[in-house]
Amino acid sequence: MSNKEPPGAYTDLCKEGEESGPSKGLVAAEHNGGLLKVDGYEDKKPSAVATPPNQEAPANAARKSELKGQSSEEQSNNNGPKNHSGIPKDDGFPFDPSLLAITEEELHWALNVKDAVKRLPDLDTLSDLMYCHLGIASKGDVEWAIGRAYKMQLVRQQYKILGTYEEGAKAIRTFMEKAPGTIMSFSYNPHNGRAVLVIDSCATPLNKVFEDPKSTEITVRGCFYLCYALFPSLECVRVGNIHAFETEGYDYGRGFLHARLYAKLTQNTHSAFPSVLKEVRFYNTSAIGNMILGMATRLIPEENAKKQKLGCKFSGGRLDSFYMLPTPEEAFHRTYMNICSGLKMRLESEKAFKLNFKPPTKHSQAAPSTSAN
Repeated sequence: MSNKEPPGAYTDLCKEGEESGPSKGLVAAEHNGGLLKVDGYEDKKPSAVATPPNQEAPANAARKSELKGQSSEEQSNNNGPKNHSGIPKDDGFPFDPSLLAITEEELHWALNVKDAVKRLPDLDTLSDLMYCHLGIASKGDVEWAIGRAYKMQLVRQQYKILGTYEEGAKAIRTFMEKAPGTIMSFSYNPHNGRAVLVIDSCATPLNKVFEDPKSTEITVRGCFYLCYALFPSLECVRVGNIHAFETEGYDYGRGFLHARLYAKLTQNTHSAFPSVLKEVRFYNTSAIGNMILGMATRLIPEENAKKQKLGCKFSGGRLDSFYMLPTPEEAFHRTYMNICSGLKMRLESEKAFKLNFKPPTKHSQAAPSTSAN
């Protein structure tokens, strides 16, 4: 975070727990620097001193001051070169093995998943990184991992997802243009593997992004590639993502009507991709919203229900009053470029990561390693 940001203006969830460092037991080189800009947001109760009408909250004013005079390119904080369309080029991206280090237990899980996949002729071969991802996400449950591998394969085949960076960057941009303002921010902290996605639940009704087969394809393809971007490193799989939803003004009656569409989106994205969540935070929920969302948590597994945080507050009001600065257009560009950086990091890592296994001997133990092609 920049030193320009006033102390206490907001809490950066990406940096929570950073002092603990990466997971213990990892075999890794020292990390040599961050890649993406880390945004933050307030998760504390509003200050006792209310902001007068027509006057900006301090956090929002500081945000505007920080961004004033910066170009969209500077705000995106993207490291790679860009082409005329604004999509980062798929070259010159650094591969850092420390972000992909694994423990011996995780190596064992990954090799078990890889062996199981190879024994199933109707299941496509995956990358070594995805075997590791599935092993860590399932904590060694091979049956669960195979189930997710099948679901991913069905979605990729149905929506012709090739898994390339250029295709993914275009798919994400097309979806963001289809649903403007829905994805307000994406940030990633490479030091602790925390990724945060901020969403405006009210920006675009679900029936718009599923209004016809073409819209459905745009939505599923964009969100599936977004799942890749949300896990640029294996530490992200260990610690899980944080999702923050702005809910002020959400029509819960319409939400019930769109429950089938939401289930369809989930089935083709987070329920297919081996996503791992740490928390799902709902901001500015109304009393009826807390009641409805509270009842809904009873319908999901207890482990996931515990991750739902209702009634969260932001000192600046709605989350878009902070994240959509200085203008919605520049916020769109900044968020899109950060997502592209996460996607590029993930796909480059898919190419570079290899499971190199040496059987243990009497005087040594098996040690996982990564190597670049």
